[in-house]
Amino acid sequence: METRRKRRRARAAWASGVVGTLTTLLVALVASGLRDESTRQVILAVLTWTDSFVRSPGLGGCAAAGAAMVALAQWRRQTRDESRRRQERRRADLVARRDQQWWDAYRLARADRWAHPEPLRDGEKLLLQALAAQAETVIQTAAARSLLDPLAPDSATSDDDEEHRHDRRAPA
Repeated sequence: METRRKRRRARAAWASGVVGTLTTLLVALVASGLRDESTRQVILAVLTWTDSFVRSPGLGGCAAAGAAMVALAQWRRQTRDESRRRQERRRADLVARRDQQWWDAYRLARADRWAHPEPLRDGEKLLLQALAAQAETVIQTAAARSLLDPLAPDSATSDDDEEHRHDRRAPA
């Protein structure tokens, strides 16, 4: 997109340069033509041709060709923009679908964990770890950790956990 803008600016600068050069030459010819008869005849011939061209169908044809070029450029821009919007919509749909699939898998895994709280087999651990690895957002990562945290070994408990275990004991 940025390169197109640069190209348009370059074309506009080039066209401005050409118009400026032609205008300068015309002014110079007019200024010097006042002194020289042959230059006056050249200027008169150019002005006569320009007058007849402006009144002929040639100018209309050039204007129609210019209008067709503008219409073609607009049509190409519109199709390019529509294509870009379709691609963005497809990407958004893909992301939403992938997100929905992840949450569906999480819900199944969570329901299975709650229904069967016994220790997991290696295959089930691998599935939960794969689910955690596929998490794309912070919320998904936290949700996946909530399923994996009960899998942590008992040796990783902190002193605080040990104190709470003592608190749960029946008083003697």
